[in-house]
Amino acid sequence: MIDIPFDPNLSIGGMRLAWHSIFSFLALLVGSRVSFRLARWLVRDDRIYLFALAVIAGGLASARLAHVADNWAQYAGRPLEIAAFWNGGIAVTGAPIGSALAGLAAARALRLPVGFMFDIATLGIVVGEAIGRIGDIINGEHHAVACSGLPWCVRYTHPATLGQPDPVHPVVVYDALIDVALFVVLLRVWYRVRGARRRRASSGCTSACTARSAS
Repeated sequence: MIDIPFDPNLSIGGMRLAWHSIFSFLALLVGSRVSFRLARWLVRDDRIYLFALAVIAGGLASARLAHVADNWAQYAGRPLEIAAFWNGGIAVTGAPIGSALAGLAAARALRLPVGFMFDIATLGIVVGEAIGRIGDIINGEHHAVACSGLPWCVRYTHPATLGQPDPVHPVVVYDALIDVALFVVLLRVWYRVRGARRRRASSGCTSACTARSAS
Protein backbone atom coordinates (compact mmCIF):
# COMPACT_ATOMS: atom_id res chain seq x y z
CA MET A 1 0.00 0.00 0.00
CA ILE A 2 1.29 3.45 -0.92
CA ASP A 3 -0.10 6.49 0.89
CA ILE A 4 -0.12 9.81 -0.99
CA PRO A 5 -0.23 12.51 1.72
CA PHE A 6 0.25 15.64 -0.40
CA ASP A 7 -1.88 18.77 -0.49
CA PRO A 8 -3.09 19.12 -4.10
CA ASN A 9 -2.06 22.79 -4.04
CA LEU A 10 1.23 24.51 -3.27
CA SER A 11 1.08 27.95 -1.65
CA ILE A 12 3.88 30.39 -2.52
CA GLY A 13 3.70 33.97 -1.26
CA GLY A 14 -0.07 33.95 -1.06
CA MET A 15 -0.46 32.42 -4.51
CA ARG A 16 -1.99 28.99 -4.78
CA LEU A 17 -0.60 26.73 -7.48
CA ALA A 18 -1.96 23.30 -8.30
CA TRP A 19 0.65 20.57 -8.65
CA HIS A 20 -1.03 19.74 -11.92
CA SER A 21 -0.18 23.22 -13.22
CA ILE A 22 3.43 23.01 -12.03
CA PHE A 23 4.09 19.72 -13.77
CA SER A 24 2.20 20.86 -16.84
CA PHE A 25 4.68 23.74 -17.10
CA LEU A 26 7.61 21.34 -16.71
CA ALA A 27 6.03 19.12 -19.34
CA LEU A 28 5.92 22.05 -21.75
CA LEU A 29 9.60 22.82 -21.17
CA VAL A 30 10.81 19.25 -21.60
CA GLY A 31 8.48 18.44 -24.48
CA SER A 32 9.51 21.58 -26.33
CA ARG A 33 13.17 20.78 -25.79
CA VAL A 34 12.70 17.31 -27.27
CA SER A 35 10.90 18.70 -30.31
CA PHE A 36 13.49 21.44 -30.86
CA ARG A 37 16.31 18.92 -30.81
CA LEU A 38 14.60 16.65 -33.33
CA ALA A 39 13.69 19.59 -35.55
CA ARG A 40 17.36 20.30 -36.28
CA TRP A 41 17.36 17.50 -38.83
CA LEU A 42 15.26 19.55 -41.22
CA VAL A 43 14.42 22.97 -39.75
CA ARG A 44 17.25 25.09 -38.36
CA ASP A 45 15.84 28.58 -38.14
CA ASP A 46 13.61 30.53 -35.77
CA ARG A 47 10.41 29.33 -37.39
CA ILE A 48 10.48 26.29 -35.11
CA TYR A 49 9.91 28.54 -32.08
CA LEU A 50 6.89 30.22 -33.64
CA PHE A 51 5.50 26.80 -34.52
CA ALA A 52 6.04 25.60 -30.94
CA LEU A 53 4.27 28.63 -29.48
CA ALA A 54 1.28 27.98 -31.71
CA VAL A 55 1.09 24.29 -30.75
CA ILE A 56 1.44 25.04 -27.02
CA ALA A 57 -1.10 27.88 -27.05
CA GLY A 58 -3.59 25.86 -29.06
CA GLY A 59 -3.21 22.83 -26.81
CA LEU A 60 -3.58 24.78 -23.57
CA ALA A 61 -6.59 26.72 -24.81
CA SER A 62 -8.46 23.66 -26.04
CA ALA A 63 -7.56 21.61 -22.95
CA ARG A 64 -8.89 24.37 -20.71
CA LEU A 65 -12.05 24.81 -22.77
CA ALA A 66 -12.68 21.06 -22.68
CA HIS A 67 -12.38 21.11 -18.88
CA VAL A 68 -14.74 24.09 -18.61
CA ALA A 69 -17.26 22.38 -20.87
CA ASP A 70 -17.13 19.23 -18.74
CA ASN A 71 -17.63 21.26 -15.55
CA TRP A 72 -19.86 24.05 -16.81
CA ALA A 73 -21.99 24.08 -13.66
CA GLN A 74 -18.89 25.07 -11.70
CA TYR A 75 -17.99 27.98 -14.01
CA ALA A 76 -21.40 29.23 -15.15
CA GLY A 77 -21.73 31.58 -12.19
CA ARG A 78 -18.02 32.49 -12.07
CA PRO A 79 -16.95 33.27 -15.64
CA LEU A 80 -13.76 35.07 -14.53
CA GLU A 81 -12.40 31.74 -13.26
CA ILE A 82 -12.51 30.24 -16.75
CA ALA A 83 -9.12 31.77 -17.52
CA ALA A 84 -7.57 30.87 -14.13
CA PHE A 85 -5.84 27.76 -15.42
CA TRP A 86 -3.09 28.11 -12.78
CA ASN A 87 -5.60 26.83 -10.22
CA GLY A 88 -5.71 23.56 -12.11
CA GLY A 89 -8.32 22.15 -14.40
CA ILE A 90 -7.47 21.06 -17.90
CA ALA A 91 -8.76 18.10 -19.89
CA VAL A 92 -5.94 16.27 -21.65
CA THR A 93 -8.41 14.91 -24.18
CA GLY A 94 -9.00 18.42 -25.48
CA ALA A 95 -5.34 19.30 -26.01
CA PRO A 96 -4.69 17.32 -29.23
CA ILE A 97 -7.51 19.12 -31.05
CA GLY A 98 -6.21 22.61 -30.39
CA SER A 99 -2.57 21.60 -30.88
CA ALA A 100 -3.31 19.96 -34.22
CA LEU A 101 -5.35 22.86 -35.58
CA ALA A 102 -2.89 25.50 -34.40
CA GLY A 103 0.07 23.43 -35.61
CA LEU A 104 -1.46 22.94 -39.05
CA ALA A 105 -2.17 26.65 -39.42
CA ALA A 106 1.30 27.62 -38.20
CA ALA A 107 3.12 25.09 -40.40
CA ARG A 108 1.34 26.33 -43.50
CA ALA A 109 1.79 30.00 -42.61
CA LEU A 110 5.51 29.50 -41.93
CA ARG A 111 5.98 27.22 -44.96
CA LEU A 112 7.19 24.30 -42.88
CA PRO A 113 6.79 20.61 -43.86
CA VAL A 114 3.49 19.73 -42.20
CA GLY A 115 4.05 16.00 -41.71
CA PHE A 116 7.55 16.46 -40.32
CA MET A 117 6.40 19.14 -37.90
CA PHE A 118 3.55 16.95 -36.70
CA ASP A 119 6.05 14.15 -36.06
CA ILE A 120 8.38 16.17 -33.86
CA ALA A 121 5.45 17.82 -32.10
CA THR A 122 3.92 14.42 -31.36
CA LEU A 123 7.13 13.14 -29.78
CA GLY A 124 7.36 16.24 -27.60
CA ILE A 125 3.71 15.98 -26.59
CA VAL A 126 3.98 12.30 -25.62
CA VAL A 127 7.01 12.81 -23.36
CA GLY A 128 5.42 15.95 -21.95
CA GLU A 129 2.21 14.10 -21.16
CA ALA A 130 4.18 11.51 -19.19
CA ILE A 131 5.69 14.29 -17.07
CA GLY A 132 2.35 16.04 -16.65
CA ARG A 133 0.89 12.85 -15.22
CA ILE A 134 3.08 13.31 -12.13
CA GLY A 135 0.91 16.26 -11.18
CA ASP A 136 -2.18 14.11 -11.68
CA ILE A 137 -0.73 11.51 -9.32
CA ILE A 138 -0.27 14.12 -6.59
CA ASN A 139 -3.66 15.78 -7.13
CA GLY A 140 -5.61 12.53 -7.23
CA GLU A 141 -8.33 14.05 -9.40
CA HIS A 142 -8.57 11.02 -11.69
CA HIS A 143 -10.54 8.43 -9.76
CA ALA A 144 -10.03 4.71 -10.25
CA VAL A 145 -11.43 1.31 -9.31
CA ALA A 146 -10.76 -0.37 -5.99
CA CYS A 147 -7.46 -2.16 -5.50
CA SER A 148 -6.51 -4.87 -3.00
CA GLY A 149 -3.64 -7.27 -2.46
CA LEU A 150 -1.16 -5.37 -4.62
CA PRO A 151 1.85 -3.48 -3.23
CA TRP A 152 1.27 -0.55 -5.60
CA CYS A 153 -2.31 0.17 -4.52
CA VAL A 154 -2.61 3.83 -3.51
CA ARG A 155 -4.81 5.89 -1.22
CA TYR A 156 -4.98 9.63 -0.68
CA THR A 157 -4.74 10.78 2.94
CA HIS A 158 -4.53 14.60 2.88
CA PRO A 159 -7.74 16.33 4.10
CA ALA A 160 -7.87 18.58 1.01
CA THR A 161 -7.12 15.86 -1.49
CA LEU A 162 -9.19 15.32 -4.60
CA GLY A 163 -8.29 11.64 -4.47
CA GLN A 164 -10.04 8.64 -3.01
CA PRO A 165 -9.43 7.68 0.63
CA ASP A 166 -9.81 3.97 -0.06
CA PRO A 167 -7.14 1.88 -1.86
CA VAL A 168 -7.39 2.21 -5.65
CA HIS A 169 -5.36 1.35 -8.72
CA PRO A 170 -2.90 4.12 -9.70
CA VAL A 171 -4.38 4.45 -13.18
CA VAL A 172 -2.51 7.69 -13.82
CA VAL A 173 0.76 5.86 -13.20
CA TYR A 174 -0.32 3.26 -15.72
CA ASP A 175 -1.04 6.05 -18.21
CA ALA A 176 2.39 7.59 -17.60
CA LEU A 177 4.12 4.26 -18.18
CA ILE A 178 2.19 3.81 -21.43
CA ASP A 179 3.29 7.29 -22.50
CA VAL A 180 6.93 6.45 -21.77
CA ALA A 181 6.71 3.17 -23.69
CA LEU A 182 4.99 4.91 -26.60
CA PHE A 183 7.67 7.61 -26.69
CA VAL A 184 10.46 5.02 -26.80
CA VAL A 185 8.80 3.10 -29.63
CA LEU A 186 7.97 6.21 -31.67
CA LEU A 187 11.45 7.64 -31.19
CA ARG A 188 12.99 4.43 -32.51
CA VAL A 189 10.65 4.54 -35.51
CA TRP A 190 11.51 8.17 -36.15
CA TYR A 191 15.27 7.58 -36.00
CA ARG A 192 15.00 4.53 -38.23
CA VAL A 193 13.10 6.47 -40.88
CA ARG A 194 15.45 9.40 -40.55
CA GLY A 195 18.45 7.12 -40.91
CA ALA A 196 16.99 5.77 -44.13
CA ARG A 197 16.75 9.39 -45.37
CA ARG A 198 13.17 8.94 -46.49
CA ARG A 199 11.72 12.33 -45.82
CA ARG A 200 8.39 11.57 -47.40
CA ALA A 201 8.10 8.27 -45.55
CA SER A 202 8.86 10.05 -42.27
CA SER A 203 6.29 12.72 -42.99
CA GLY A 204 3.59 12.13 -40.39
CA CYS A 205 4.73 8.62 -39.46
CA THR A 206 4.93 9.07 -35.68
CA SER A 207 1.87 11.30 -35.44
CA ALA A 208 -0.14 8.79 -37.45
CA CYS A 209 1.06 5.92 -35.24
CA THR A 210 0.11 7.86 -32.11
CA ALA A 211 -3.36 8.66 -33.44
CA ARG A 212 -3.84 5.02 -34.32
CA SER A 213 -2.76 3.78 -30.88
CA ALA A 214 -4.98 6.34 -29.15
CA SER A 215 -8.00 5.15 -31.10
